Amino acid sequence: MALSKGLRLLGRLGAEGDCSVLLEARGRDDCLLFEAGTVATLAPEEKEVIKGQYGKLTDAYGCLGELRLKSGGTSLSFLVLVTGCTSVGRIPDAEIYKITATDFYPLQEEAKEEERLIALKKILSSGVFYFSWPNDGSRFDLTVRTQKQGDDSSEWGNSFFWNQLLHVPLRQHQVSCCDWLLKIICGVVTIRTVYASHKQAKACLVSRVSCERTGTRFHTRGVNDDGHVSNFVETEQMIYMDDGVSSFVQIRGSVPLFWEQPGLQVGSHHLRLHRGLEANAPAFDRHMVLLKEQYGQQVVVNLLGSRGGEEVLNRAFKFAKGGKLEKLETLLRPQLKLHWEDFDVFIKGENVSPR
Repeated sequence: MALSKGLRLLGRLGAEGDCSVLLEARGRDDCLLFEAGTVATLAPEEKEVIKGQYGKLTDAYGCLGELRLKSGGTSLSFLVLVTGCTSVGRIPDAEIYKITATDFYPLQEEAKEEERLIALKKILSSGVFYFSWPNDGSRFDLTVRTQKQGDDSSEWGNSFFWNQLLHVPLRQHQVSCCDWLLKIICGVVTIRTVYASHKQAKACLVSRVSCERTGTRFHTRGVNDDGHVSNFVETEQMIYMDDGVSSFVQIRGSVPLFWEQPGLQVGSHHLRLHRGLEANAPAFDRHMVLLKEQYGQQVVVNLLGSRGGEEVLNRAFKFAKGGKLEKLETLLRPQLKLHWEDFDVFIKGENVSPR
């Protein structure tokens, strides 16, 4: 189903100096006022007093938040609006949309469109960002998996909420972001209707890329000091049938050690550990704590090869039969093996359970 443009941006007519804009939403009597670097929620009666001074700038499907940049010694602010999107399907609680076009509207006198803005607009419109439009009364949030839906602790600070920083300026002015702003993921969403005997079900596959340690392949590898790894993806398979839903979650990520693949051309990227194994211990520890806190008991599958650069990582990350860490136990910290109390480990087709 096509989503209509429910937001309208209005600018003050004949304004000189500081820019002043109103953001209205269909079905709401209040509005947001952006002026002089601040954001205010105007009650219906306050809006009616000043609305005659404003004229339409554009309509949009949704707003991602306020982008703030430094350009030399000048601070620039832009409202990031979704101006194009397509539906990828509907699940019982919401419809999911792919972003196809965005625009940046300056909140100060007309600013030159820098290369940074052009690049960011291109990325946001590249077809890898998605948002959900919940049904009336639903609180469905595409940035969190099914098991965490409705959990208020996931409202802020989750690893798959890509426009989180764009919400900050509005939160700082006590704006209810859930009423005005979208939350987006980077990844892939596919929805299909399937049949089980005479019953109809919805199958939804969502892959969410983490925003904690981003970067292109070969340029960003391994772990950082906070315990976040590159190329971390949470893939959730959901089946909706009757009034129930089942969810199966898989995660994958770069090996949680400090390593890199320098080189400019594909094929010349030789793997290199750039910290001693003992120096890997704190970040490795943090990564395992994060996984246990977020996902609980898990099964670990080692997909590393035994040739070339991968063999170097495999030696550092390898498990011996019986479940004891061959390298990490002896060269990192003995207490790291405690993490594997909550994990089953599979290597080369063998179940190497630490228990």
